[in-house]
Amino acid sequence: MRLLAVVSFLVLALGAAVTSAVQAHTPSPDPQTALFVTPRVDRLADGRVVLSFDTIGGLRGVLTFDLRGSEANGYSGTWAFMVSHHDYSNPTTGDDVPHDHGGGTQLHQEHLRVIQLGSLRGAVTTANLTFGADGALVDFVVPSLTISGGTLEFAGVHGHGSATLNALSLFF
Repeated sequence: MRLLAVVSFLVLALGAAVTSAVQAHTPSPDPQTALFVTPRVDRLADGRVVLSFDTIGGLRGVLTFDLRGSEANGYSGTWAFMVSHHDYSNPTTGDDVPHDHGGGTQLHQEHLRVIQLGSLRGAVTTANLTFGADGALVDFVVPSLTISGGTLEFAGVHGHGSATLNALSLFF
């Protein structure tokens, strides 16, 4: 009888753990967003196009797309997003007071924390890239991308999203 009670308790505990794990990764109806700063574009000899963006906004870090295809037929490939940034605010006060590093002799305390939230990765089924006559990226649209996983705070995350030349929206 005691063995049955222990087994029942373990089954209930395991069921609760699985339920809470599933609930923790239920997709949010609100997107997680990142705004893009100037893109870096590499058109490689093997036909791949690698785009990297520094991001600001809700998700700050570096986002990279590794794409194959052509401008006429569209591109597909993979993407990875390292969500990490520097925080210069004073950890005690939260103030981010700018100061001059000029030739003065006044000593001051420097504050720097690296905020490493984790990474996200996934696939791009269709991407549309448009290049100008000078080879510069003029337009970039990913109507749908998948999130296949992540690390640290994004461990176990799955979902979908989209991207344009200006921003990324992720639902997970």
